[in-house]
Amino acid sequence: MKKIKVYRQHVMNALCIAFVPIVFIIFPSLFSYAYNESSLVNGVQSFIFYCALLLAIVTGFSISTRDWIRTLVICIASLYYICIYTFIIHIFYTGHSFDIFFFLDSYSDVLRTGVGIFGLHIALIVCGFISFCIAVWIGLSRYVSWFYTKIPYTKQLCVFSILIAVVCSSDGYITSVAKSTIHSMQVRAILPHNAIDFDVSAVQNSKNENVIVLQLESINAIVEEGYLEGYSGSYLSNLKNFAKTGAYFPFFWSNSVQTNRAQMNIVCGTVGNMKPAFSYRLSDIDIYCLPSLLSQLGFKTFAYRSDTLAFANTGKFFKALGFQNVVGPEIMKEGDREYEWGYDDCQFYDRSIEDLYRKAGDDTFFGYIEVSSHHFPFKENKHYPHIKPFSTPKNFTEKYLQSLQYQDYCLERFIQNIQKEDEGNTHIFITADTSWPLGTHGNHFIEHNAY
Repeated sequence: MKKIKVYRQHVMNALCIAFVPIVFIIFPSLFSYAYNESSLVNGVQSFIFYCALLLAIVTGFSISTRDWIRTLVICIASLYYICIYTFIIHIFYTGHSFDIFFFLDSYSDVLRTGVGIFGLHIALIVCGFISFCIAVWIGLSRYVSWFYTKIPYTKQLCVFSILIAVVCSSDGYITSVAKSTIHSMQVRAILPHNAIDFDVSAVQNSKNENVIVLQLESINAIVEEGYLEGYSGSYLSNLKNFAKTGAYFPFFWSNSVQTNRAQMNIVCGTVGNMKPAFSYRLSDIDIYCLPSLLSQLGFKTFAYRSDTLAFANTGKFFKALGFQNVVGPEIMKEGDREYEWGYDDCQFYDRSIEDLYRKAGDDTFFGYIEVSSHHFPFKENKHYPHIKPFSTPKNFTEKYLQSLQYQDYCLERFIQNIQKEDEGNTHIFITADTSWPLGTHGNHFIEHNAY
């Protein structure tokens, strides 16, 4: 029995001795080498840094005989490597470095966003992350204990390694994120947002004209214009045909990549907000936005959202913007299709437009309608099998285009419903909340250059 325990101990030590160098030195160094355009100098520098860092951890473990200090050293080291791998995974998934303010400004919606993107797989991701954290803790604990007892002159060697780690630390992931964070803090502190305050006291709506703004999801103007390399087909035919009946602006200034920031841009004309989105700080909205201005002219104002109003504090945000009536999924009927990012566009157009004209009656109105089911990660909508520009999408771009064409298909339903209800006295504005990059400037993920 004793031999089995000894054998098991040897096996565990061997696994840790193999696990730790791979996870804590080799893989981060290789990733740094690849991420920095295969720079050999950068790769060697990173390798030296991670070797020195691991020895520095052993130093912190060995200089004290108190268990609580050794435990604290392992905790800090484990947390450091967990952060490093979080940044590595983020870079691998999004293609760019971690923006801590993008996360902190909307931290309350992180779980909802994760579920919307990954579905129920988010539970597996969380379990995998927890398992990795445990493995890091166990691996470091065993490796440091083994190293300290087996290697002579440990303290002298590790003290020297601290100096090497300091010299090479300018290239570390943590250092890079820290520098970016400090720079963002400085910019956010001095750069004010810009907005124009309007006076409508002299304006009259003598013709009783209505206004409807339709906010679509993630429209790429390069695709719309047919300039996307390798994909010159028409994926927004309904939008382009409808645009021929009025004015068409293919390119415009977008405030940001998040819908709640874009909405402040669309209905308030606010740009350059580097701080948290106004939907999270309602008391800072210090101008009259379009719903309030039109209310002063006698308009009834309505906001419709196909997804939950709780996300990004949207329900309260719309109220703060001046919408008198804020309507969410409660207008949907049993059997209507709900996806990860809101209800089916076609069905939501049926319900929202019917509800809008019924509640407005004979009064003039301003209606803001938001749809969002064409949303990252742009999954195939199997309820519309005839919308398949690609039999089997081969890459992310084709997934996006297929989902985009579904959104455009339902736009025809929107137009038909308006024509059925309207008497010809309504101005319709169709815009997107944001674009979605499809390789422009090497960017494939919308968070890049978020502000």
